[in-house]
Amino acid sequence: GAGAGAGAGAGAGAGAGAGGGGAAELLSVIKGHYHAHLPDEGFISYFMGSPRPAFPLVSPPTDRISAELVRKVTLQNFGGENNRKGHLTEYLQQCAVESTGKQRCTIAQAYTYAGREDVFNVLCGKEGKLCGAEFTSQNPGQTGYIPDRLLGYSSKLAAVCDDVAENKLKTLILVHSSHGFKLLLRLLDARFPQKVLGYSGRPPAQLATWDDQLRALVGTEHSETERAAGGCGCHLCRFNDVERNLRGEQSRIIVADAKFCSEGVSFFGVREVMLVDVPESASEWAQRAGRAVRFNGHARLPESECHVRMRLYVSVLPTKEEQLKKAAAEAAAEKRAMEINDLFGDDSESMEVDSGAGEGAAKKKGKRGSVVKAGAAKKTKARKEKEPEGEGASESAPTRTWDEMQVEKLTADVEAYAAKLHQLRDNAVDFCKTKPLWIEEGSKPTKHGTKSMADKQQDADAMIADTAAAAAAAKVKVKAKAEAEAEAAF
Repeated sequence: GAGAGAGAGAGAGAGAGAGGGGAAELLSVIKGHYHAHLPDEGFISYFMGSPRPAFPLVSPPTDRISAELVRKVTLQNFGGENNRKGHLTEYLQQCAVESTGKQRCTIAQAYTYAGREDVFNVLCGKEGKLCGAEFTSQNPGQTGYIPDRLLGYSSKLAAVCDDVAENKLKTLILVHSSHGFKLLLRLLDARFPQKVLGYSGRPPAQLATWDDQLRALVGTEHSETERAAGGCGCHLCRFNDVERNLRGEQSRIIVADAKFCSEGVSFFGVREVMLVDVPESASEWAQRAGRAVRFNGHARLPESECHVRMRLYVSVLPTKEEQLKKAAAEAAAEKRAMEINDLFGDDSESMEVDSGAGEGAAKKKGKRGSVVKAGAAKKTKARKEKEPEGEGASESAPTRTWDEMQVEKLTADVEAYAAKLHQLRDNAVDFCKTKPLWIEEGSKPTKHGTKSMADKQQDADAMIADTAAAAAAAKVKVKAKAEAEAEAAF
């Protein structure tokens, strides 16, 4: 629709401007409330600017990548299952020089997703049990190793889960299949049972290798034929059901695979859109942002609820202040451990008296305490040796994540895309000002040269008047014929 106004903008604009309520109303819909002040000639419409009754209001505006739109998530990745790295920069440096096959979370994994099988097994396998009983809606404020593991291996997905818990609105979550679609779907289903639907958009043949739980979460394939007949039971139709699920009464959350659902798929009545991974281009961004901004997609809702909030999740490295704070917390924990060792680890006589244990047991415990104390001191010394000396020592450390670099590129692409749209509109206006207007006279078109707006409006008035007169004459003729036939019948 963007280029449609360029060729016929002059005649359509003039006619609509003087054609009474119907034409003027149509033109106002095409222009939208954002561009109501623009002239009628050569207008190029853009669906985001249409009136709110037809399209919901979007905030923050998606015509640019603003700071308000971006939700930054600080990475807190571990180096491995039994060896957690307290300093992320140090961990990323290690990943940069070592083989990625030896890492549970490579640099790419740390930046964006937990998609590899080894990471998935740690989170959800027999050893991980992340989606088991420990991670349920009955215990949303839990603390300890299980949520720590989620934060460590996929900080961004943990943030998405927390944000979903905070809002109670109908929510669409778009995440690419390579960036944790399956894992996020399992996590949300465990935390919000009976409230989460999945939609992959894949043909059934591609789901054959998925386990039964995951296939149940994504449901059956969508069928337009069954939908038209009112009988499609796929998760997309269940989520879009305006009679049973207008505000998410039955299923508040849907997780869609951005790989297959970025184009041609509509989600109705959505109030929250969470874009988990950063799109790679401006066109892909526009497609994803528009999945919940559909024509009449909020028609059943009052105008006060015709509002969609967008969020784009971007992973970032910890700031220097955050790293110093974390290092201070680790130092305090080590100091506390050493104090405990001082109290119980080396005092063999007091341990023997308090516990009633034999001399061998007391000596064994004392030796263990000394080892723990020595180990803590060794870790502290090693960390101090690795700390950079001066500002120049940290220059080789990564300063930005892949997400941040991708957002920078996407911002430039979106700005260039918007500038191109403005240029197209300006070209259309110039075209309509300079292009001669052709008016039909009998059977031969006659060139009338460039006309002013007043002349075009006068021509349009005359054409409308002629059309109205012809319609009135035809109406009188039809009425007279009907009366004559009725009289002849009697």
